[in-house]
Amino acid sequence: MLDQIDSSKKELALHGNSDFPLAVYIDKYEGNGYPLHWHNEFEFAYVTEGEICATVDEKEIVLTEGQGIFINSKMLHSYCGKKNVYSEMPNILFSPMFLADSEYSAIYQKYVMPFTQSSFSYIKIDSKTEWQKQILFFAAQIISLFYSKKYGYEMKIRNLACEIFYEICANNSVLPVKQSDQRDYERCRKMIAFISDHFHEKILIKDIASSVNVSNRECLRCFKKIVDTSPMKIVEEYRINKAKYFLCNTDLSISEIGALCGYQDQSYFTKIFSSIELVSPGKFRSKYQAD
Repeated sequence: MLDQIDSSKKELALHGNSDFPLAVYIDKYEGNGYPLHWHNEFEFAYVTEGEICATVDEKEIVLTEGQGIFINSKMLHSYCGKKNVYSEMPNILFSPMFLADSEYSAIYQKYVMPFTQSSFSYIKIDSKTEWQKQILFFAAQIISLFYSKKYGYEMKIRNLACEIFYEICANNSVLPVKQSDQRDYERCRKMIAFISDHFHEKILIKDIASSVNVSNRECLRCFKKIVDTSPMKIVEEYRINKAKYFLCNTDLSISEIGALCGYQDQSYFTKIFSSIELVSPGKFRSKYQAD
């Protein structure tokens, strides 16, 4: 267990995969627990039997049957079962990107990204409250669908995950935005839109900054604050996502796809693609076709 957590307390285990970034676990405790850790995924867990003590952001939350907890992305948390009491807790983890088509979509920009960047850490869910009871019902459906694997289960699970996220946002003031923050969100949205429109061209930081009439330094600050990464990192990720689409849906050569995505040098395209996807473009295409 401890070998799955690095020195920064980040959990190293993968939850789901790039095709379907959601995983379900049935955690069982009897005095034991899961150590302090964090991960990029949202987490929703609820107790079906026994009693669990969750610790989030140095706060202890006792969960009994019919109660659950929703934990924001990148929050330090742990679980511990009550001594000599058998406890069972279904656990759903899913990437914030699972809720939106891409980080450039309106859903991600307007709701998901501000949520992950907010001060919201967790919310305790109780079946005695009507809207929270609905969330527990949605979660139980996700568990059932995940294990049944019935036709269309991926679509139904995604819809249910969106319903859970909507209920939490709609019933809590979790997205307070200062006027200065709103300005930065809007600038970042426009700069990302510029990247989306010009990804196939040569793009420099000054080009991205000029799209909203700010300096290079202000552009870097804005990206760091809003999406916690650099603008050129967004450029690379957008290009690679486009390349993946072309690899899976066209017969274009590797060099042609690289050129369409802004890489005139095929070897450099292969290097960047491999560094992000951990596999070459050719092997990525072969794996997709084999599946």
